[in-house]
Amino acid sequence: MRHMVVLLYSPPMSYENISNFSFLSEDVSSEVATVSILLDGEEADLECVKSKNLNISSEEFVAADAILVTYSVTDTSSFRKAVHCLTMLRDLANKQPVACLPLGPGLRSKAVILVGNKSDLARIRSVTTENGRSIANKYDVKFIETSVTIHHNVDELLVGALTQVRLKARQAAALSCKHHAKFTSRAKNLWNRLMQKCDLRFHSCDNLHRL
Repeated sequence: MRHMVVLLYSPPMSYENISNFSFLSEDVSSEVATVSILLDGEEADLECVKSKNLNISSEEFVAADAILVTYSVTDTSSFRKAVHCLTMLRDLANKQPVACLPLGPGLRSKAVILVGNKSDLARIRSVTTENGRSIANKYDVKFIETSVTIHHNVDELLVGALTQVRLKARQAAALSCKHHAKFTSRAKNLWNRLMQKCDLRFHSCDNLHRL
């Protein structure tokens, strides 16, 4: 199965640094790269699209299965831009038809991850982990900090993005079974399992393996 992942970034995060993400092309001139991932015995192709200046059109938003909003933990300006981007994404989501928002308003129906890069530069950090986590909780999105330079959490981000896409698709399918079809015992069991995963006691914005 193929999924579209849009990576949104802005200066001072350099184009070259963004291109070092393992799931993106090493060719800095390339805007699109595809990578295959085998997760839980099921293979998926992620088509990763880079978009500078945190820009995304309504059409791209609808087409995207996952969106990564990035900022530098060493630059408060890039963090503010990322927060503004999340507001824009939420507004785009709320303009969609209800049928396109099976999991509710806002960004709940889309796999969106806030990504704080350059986490290895502790001495010049200006955006705390708690700052990022707080914003992620506010916008109901996932959160992770990475370091492209030392390859910290880069693979985790990739696997987490695919996991979120699958979890949201399964939850939407379970909701569809509940509201639009006969609620069979099989569908009910699926629904119950998904609701257990969504239990607020276990909810954490930085756990990319839960909804």
